[in-house]
Amino acid sequence: MRSLTRAEQVGLDAYLVERGIPLLLLMESAGAALADQIVGRQVGPVLAGEEKKKDLSQYDTVDLLAGPGMNGGDLYVTARKLLAAEKTVRLWESQKASSLEEGIVFVMREAALAAGVICRPFSAYTPEKTLVVDGVLGTGYQPTRPLSQELEDALGKLKQAKEQGACIVACDLPSGIVTDTGEMHPMTVGADETVTFFAPKFGQMKEPALFMNGRLTLSMLELPPALVDSYFLSK
Repeated sequence: MRSLTRAEQVGLDAYLVERGIPLLLLMESAGAALADQIVGRQVGPVLAGEEKKKDLSQYDTVDLLAGPGMNGGDLYVTARKLLAAEKTVRLWESQKASSLEEGIVFVMREAALAAGVICRPFSAYTPEKTLVVDGVLGTGYQPTRPLSQELEDALGKLKQAKEQGACIVACDLPSGIVTDTGEMHPMTVGADETVTFFAPKFGQMKEPALFMNGRLTLSMLELPPALVDSYFLSK
């Protein structure tokens, strides 16, 4: 099974942009894939953990934890799509995301607000037994860069939600997994379902991170697999 390192993920994104597919469209597709999976539309093949399948569509309330990076941007799209699907949507965000004034995450946040999504700070989040979408950290996480207290607290609350029986859905990979090694932040929370994009990340397929994915579904973001293959052939 092919997997992506951090450098390959960055290179693939750049390659797709070069071919005429903007990052904004990739983010829209990623957020839509998460929303589709949550409402019960299987977005791609199951790579692992089919025996762990849960009925995600049973949850009327969806809590989303949107971090400051690209995964957070994906979640603004997911929130907008779920609101359109008549789910009760509650989104909590980082201070950095709420203070953005430009860039694609800013654009997606503005679109979510315009659609009626209410964005609250991480500090206001009270864990409950709901469906929780984990977008706190993404493939850029590196243990050599200490997390802010805000992000540490967000991971702690995500852990509390899991302990209370919440169903955790991870965006691309569970927060705190090191993309290239499989090392994990001590507060990494195991997902019940992970929707990963283009290919699983190298680190999330290595122990101990391997056991944190739950049911692992692959989404190609509505792009032909041959297009992604062409990136690897061009290297």
